[in-house]
Amino acid sequence: MHDIIVVGAGPAGSSCARQLAKRGIKTLLLERDSFPGEKNVCGGLLTSADLKELRPDARIVQRYLDGFIVHSPLHNKITAKFGKVGASVNRNQLDSWLAELAVSAGAELRVNTTAESIEIGNSGVVVKTTSGEERGDAVVVASGATSHLSRSLFGDIFPKQDMAMCFQIDYKLKEDEGEDAKYFHAYYSKSIGYGLGWLTPKKNVGTLGIGVPIMQGNAVKAIFKNFIGEYEPVLREVIDMDKPVKREAAVVPLSTVPKKVFRERALGIGDSANLVNPFSGDGVYYATLSGRIAADVLSNRDYSEEALSQYQERINAECKEAFDCCYAFQKSTFSDLATTEYMLTHDHESTRTFLRDWIWDKTMTKPTLSEKAGMMAGYAKAKLMSRLTGISV
Repeated sequence: MHDIIVVGAGPAGSSCARQLAKRGIKTLLLERDSFPGEKNVCGGLLTSADLKELRPDARIVQRYLDGFIVHSPLHNKITAKFGKVGASVNRNQLDSWLAELAVSAGAELRVNTTAESIEIGNSGVVVKTTSGEERGDAVVVASGATSHLSRSLFGDIFPKQDMAMCFQIDYKLKEDEGEDAKYFHAYYSKSIGYGLGWLTPKKNVGTLGIGVPIMQGNAVKAIFKNFIGEYEPVLREVIDMDKPVKREAAVVPLSTVPKKVFRERALGIGDSANLVNPFSGDGVYYATLSGRIAADVLSNRDYSEEALSQYQERINAECKEAFDCCYAFQKSTFSDLATTEYMLTHDHESTRTFLRDWIWDKTMTKPTLSEKAGMMAGYAKAKLMSRLTGISV
């Protein structure tokens, strides 16, 4: 019997398991695949805040990145260089490395083991897996947004209207790569509509992808094809469009922080707790952050609902206000491309400030009333000016 069973060896689960094991807590880390990260899908961007939180081994870094290049709906380019570097990684390498750290700290990793159900009783938990039953004092769910385990324990915390279908392809990088290969690229696109495109330059490939509302999931490949058609001349400056390497798809939650992802003897972390930035789709930072917070709370060895409510309080303090603002920004900019065009092309400083403080460095966790008001006023001005200047997208 283990003290804590962590279901899922992604960044959230492995980070949590590592911190628990370092505290001398007997921890079992379950992974459904043959190795951590085998099937995980991710654009592969680590911002400066991610690097500070993770401190990844240089061997798994594909490329260091200087900032963002944002492509506006009318194909204007806004370069935002921040002074602090980010990086690109492959998720299979990142996840395997994090799991190795957890094992080195004393956690037991068990691969090829899928958790099918979780039963919570007065004296502990029972996790029924494809390999048998595992018993512990408490369980941490870190099995992703599509796992049924979170829903079975915490209810419907994934609003369908806020789920996104993501599709991406790795292409070979151009041999004569230029300055653009030093930046993460984000695309507002007429062909995508409500959603976003991205390009993450790595060592030898560039990961090109899009995210659209789940209701358009069946059409995501067609939308991706249209997106390529719209941006092909620009894309060909960085990647070789004739040499696709790998195709991937995944579902990502893009909502606000759920009201409750805890109960007696159970916590949800990472994507399983809907902790993905609703504007940028960044989940790695919040995965490791929530894993660390969960370990802090569980290390007290009080698994009552009252004690575990501290986890929700700390997640709210770290994420809620920032998520609420980013969610509102997502709804505004994705649905009104004319206003977005004006903001990107006429208010460079505000664009850079938002990308730096909210996405790259993540220093903006608790915006003041004046900062919120400033965002609203800036958007209102951009919306008005986009109409007055006749911007048409």
